Amino acid sequence: MSKVVVLGLVLVMVIFASSASAQLSLICYRGTPTLDGNLDEWRGLDAAVVDAEDQVFMGVETWTGAADCSGIFYAMWDDTNVYIAVDAKDDTVVTAQTGGDIWMNDAAEVFFATTNAKPTGDHSEHYQYGLTPNEMQWNWCNMDGAGSRYPDYVVVKASTVAGGYTIEASVEYAEMMSLNFTTDAVIGFHPCLDDADGDGSARDLQITWTGLEAHDQSTGFGDLILSSQIPAAVSATDKLATTWSHIKSR
Repeated sequence: MSKVVVLGLVLVMVIFASSASAQLSLICYRGTPTLDGNLDEWRGLDAAVVDAEDQVFMGVETWTGAADCSGIFYAMWDDTNVYIAVDAKDDTVVTAQTGGDIWMNDAAEVFFATTNAKPTGDHSEHYQYGLTPNEMQWNWCNMDGAGSRYPDYVVVKASTVAGGYTIEASVEYAEMMSLNFTTDAVIGFHPCLDDADGDGSARDLQITWTGLEAHDQSTGFGDLILSSQIPAAVSATDKLATTWSHIKSR
């Protein structure tokens, strides 16, 4: 076998190993955003993107492309709260459900977790929050045993815009007692979008960061990296969000 062929095989193996070991990650900047549904101060920050067909966990047969259901998630944190911003594309915004059924709406789901990989179906090491375009919220899974309830420590501000909606939310992280919110800590993180059309009586599809079912922690979620870096005021053209094709690891 020629040296050229051998070197080529080695290069392919190195690239494959690097890709296989890559981990989805999102920088959570240090800052206190204004919660008003306007995302101007978030533009250009590191982002978790959900916009590709191979991220659609269920309902791919109904998904007509990014305009149907896709989005970008951002994160910040300060001494009290972790903040999430969602810039979602949705051609029909539906919010017919309330309470614990808001997962059947157009909604964002956000998971904060340990960095452990857990067996499929094991929900014991994450917190799960739902946020809607009409400013509803819900906490389903809770590592401290206080789930399946309205979380009064969550603040949601949202706006319906042309072609979709925006959400900003704060979660008081003292209420997530099992996780360590300190500088340079890494928190498991999984952002997802639910899509409902028609009369809003059922969820039509779910698109997730990992491409797995929202709760599926079997290979771990992505990483939320708590940075001490204060984000500079940059526009979206100064720093583009990393696309799924560049960050996909599974």
